[in-house]
Amino acid sequence: MADVESLIWFIAKTNPRCEGRAVKSLTHAGIETFCPMQTVRRKQWIKGKRRSKDVQKPLFTGYVFVGLDPDNMAFGVARRCDGIGSFVGISGAPLPVSGARVCDLMAAQDMGMFDHREGHNRIVFEVGEQVIIDGGWIDGEAATVTILPRKIGQDATVEVDGRKVRLPVEKLRKVA
Repeated sequence: MADVESLIWFIAKTNPRCEGRAVKSLTHAGIETFCPMQTVRRKQWIKGKRRSKDVQKPLFTGYVFVGLDPDNMAFGVARRCDGIGSFVGISGAPLPVSGARVCDLMAAQDMGMFDHREGHNRIVFEVGEQVIIDGGWIDGEAATVTILPRKIGQDATVEVDGRKVRLPVEKLRKVA
């Protein structure tokens, strides 16, 4: 497995509902791939009873990130892989994506930010942890968590430049 940031990343458009097939085919061809997945709870009727189960679905339906070695840009091999329709680009030229952005998506998936199940704590913070505020009048500011909410829906208290501020937990993100 190559270093994620050393690869040049592109976005491949897959055939309908073929993200898994495309990832498997590209991996078999020796090409690095990443398909960010989200977890959702799907409700369905089974034998007259309403049941729910957790399902993994692609975050970007119909798209897969493809990492190619800068020394060997194997677009022909990637295009011939099963499940791949085309590459996202301008005037037929594939458009590269920053390796740092792909790393950020991988880190976000690892932290559970794409877990959309109801009542599921996506990110767990600890008192004293450094966070970044995401949105509002202090967007992008570094802060320290001082008080965590006891119930879902309550605000957390963070300290920014010596002042305590109450914010929704959804407005906080971990320092990478």
